[in-house]
Amino acid sequence: MKPIQKAQYQTILKNVITLYERTQTTVVEMYWQVGKWIVEVEQEGEPAARYGEYLILRLSKDLVKRCGRGFSKRNLERMRQFFLQNPIAPATAQLTWTHHVELLRIADPRVRSSISRRALKENLTSKEVRAIVFSQEEPRPVPLTRPGPPAKRPPLPRPRDLTLHTFAKVIDKDRTLPAGTMLIDCGFYVYRHLPVKTRITLAAKPSYTYPAFVERVVDGDTLWAVIDVGFGTEVREKLRLRGIDTPELGTREGESAKRHVVKLLPKGTPIVIKTYRNDRYGRFVADVLFCPDNDKAAHDPAVIIQGGIFLNAHLLDKGLAARAE
Repeated sequence: MKPIQKAQYQTILKNVITLYERTQTTVVEMYWQVGKWIVEVEQEGEPAARYGEYLILRLSKDLVKRCGRGFSKRNLERMRQFFLQNPIAPATAQLTWTHHVELLRIADPRVRSSISRRALKENLTSKEVRAIVFSQEEPRPVPLTRPGPPAKRPPLPRPRDLTLHTFAKVIDKDRTLPAGTMLIDCGFYVYRHLPVKTRITLAAKPSYTYPAFVERVVDGDTLWAVIDVGFGTEVREKLRLRGIDTPELGTREGESAKRHVVKLLPKGTPIVIKTYRNDRYGRFVADVLFCPDNDKAAHDPAVIIQGGIFLNAHLLDKGLAARAE
């Protein structure tokens, strides 16, 4: 086989690098525009009040299906932050998106601009930019004395307002509904068209309380559940227990916490959940109530609500979890 000439190799190498850098510049411009659109929707007013906190998560779910993992929830949050830090398209668009992700750590726009110019001038890699960014961070002060014991936090209160299946009526001025129907928010991004005369409990702020059953325990404070959102519809969601942290898996304490929860909540266990919000990983933060296996009434959500065990507080009482910040 005839060896490729050095000049030919250098030419193709240069062409590939140039194409890659041009593509990366286009990606940065696109991500800046996506961040701009997200911020504009969030600041729109009434739509933002209804959908703002779910906008990024919902966008991520749809975009990842269509366009790939570049539109993860974390990356969309970075795009929003990128636009907020650069409301005018940055002159340093020649830097790659990876460079800009490292620069997001710098709050001071003057310092960020200085590092950007240096990165361009010296043709720095993203890893070299990261090292510069880390060097800008102030070291944490070393305490002069040994800290005392942490302040004891109050017990985790049992959830209140556990009314099953309350719904919100969605008012969308830009959407025309079939005559005699209304649009109902069932939670978990599930919407249903129903006749106006349907007998349901409507609330300005629903209780977000649902019957469910356990599909799988992930670790001491996280589980998958199949949730009944009403009207014969079920959704599968990952839940993070509110207000507590259990040790990481791989540690003796973390494995012990998981075994305890698996024993309490084997697959198919009926539970009642009250959800609050999404965490940064897209999981719904929740309270979980259940009845012991030997309770014949354990499948009745009303019984679980009235006398069930509050799992979050139970793990605290057993010393298997600590209160979360």
